[in-house]
Amino acid sequence: MKKLLIPLLCSLLAAWSCNLDSSYYAENVPDIVTVTEHRLINDNGVVYTLAEKSSENLPDLEEDQRYYIVFDILNQAFQIRLHSVIPVEIKVPQELPESTEGLGGDPIEIKFAQYGRRYMDLGINCYFAAGSNYARQLKFYYTLENADSQLNIHLYNDGNNENPAKMDEKDLKIQSHIISIPMAKWESITEVNLSCDVLTKDATTGELTITRRNYQLR
Repeated sequence: MKKLLIPLLCSLLAAWSCNLDSSYYAENVPDIVTVTEHRLINDNGVVYTLAEKSSENLPDLEEDQRYYIVFDILNQAFQIRLHSVIPVEIKVPQELPESTEGLGGDPIEIKFAQYGRRYMDLGINCYFAAGSNYARQLKFYYTLENADSQLNIHLYNDGNNENPAKMDEKDLKIQSHIISIPMAKWESITEVNLSCDVLTKDATTGELTITRRNYQLR
């Protein structure tokens, strides 16, 4: 099992460590927040106040919604200048069925993965054919092991075989997803694993193949 922990928090702390100790200013900080009573609150309880937007084209942030944002921290009060906003997709996994045939076997590319008390967050890329109107689906399931202390999240991508292992890459485009999985129902877990299909390259032939991998998040 491979270990995978690419948390946004690391980027956040790195940005803070550059300038925040002395000036409380940091640029291009990424974080995931939930809008609560018009405040932007991350999963560690940090409250940001929206002071300005870098563009008039940025959407309004809706109450009770979750967003991936990039921003500048302007001062010690955590007032921010907002640069970009991406809505986060909330996915609630179902129990893994006995047969996984037909659930999907297209690869994803993992951009970041992190697990916290409230959410498991994933940033992934998926391929699709230019001009395709196939109803692609990302499906999430779970299993529990080790007296229910180990949570396994099983991700299946039903993408109609529209990926570089099956098609010429020049005919493909990429769609990005940022996903949060609520963790409230699994309060006693101590380990989280992610199972998904990824692209691998044969060291001899250079041929791309699809391989199912398991990653330990914590």
